[in-house]
Amino acid sequence: MSFASGIVVEEGLGVDASPTPNSLAGIAEADQYFSARSNTDWSGATEAAKAASLVEATDYLEQEYRLRWKGMRVNTAQALSWPRYGVITEDAYEAGNNVGSGTYIGAPHEIEPTVVPPEVRAAVMELALRRIESTGTKLAADLDRGGDIKKVKAGSVEVEYGEWREPGKRYPVVEGLLKPFLNASAGSSRKLRRV
Repeated sequence: MSFASGIVVEEGLGVDASPTPNSLAGIAEADQYFSARSNTDWSGATEAAKAASLVEATDYLEQEYRLRWKGMRVNTAQALSWPRYGVITEDAYEAGNNVGSGTYIGAPHEIEPTVVPPEVRAAVMELALRRIESTGTKLAADLDRGGDIKKVKAGSVEVEYGEWREPGKRYPVVEGLLKPFLNASAGSSRKLRRV
């Protein structure tokens, strides 16, 4: 368990962790991850900004994906969705100490219930970087519910709206990293049409 600048990293202990974890990735791990990718936005940020970004990125994953993960929490009382048991993926790595380390399996494999997969940690780090790059703008900012205006007519005033689409950002890199750990049948809350 690491504690720096208000960040407590989940180390696979689940409910037994103390203090309560609030991040699925740590600052040192993220420093190494982005150093390997020559990312100067991350390396130029303060420890406090890095910690806040990792915590918010974890919050975002909890809000966006918590009902879509494969398997179940090890303990229903744990603070975060990981660690989990019953997560079987066909695109998996044996656990290593760092993101990208370990052995590629490429066959159905159950993730150990004491592991936060490297891809999940990488997704947290990628989201944290996007928060750093946008100078602290929230990852899940409040959004307007408006639809696209297809047509505006001046005589007898007419406005026609297109099909409603939820505005907001998508994070394809994050979605790609998480895909092996998500249920294919579970619908995303983003796909629900609101009235």
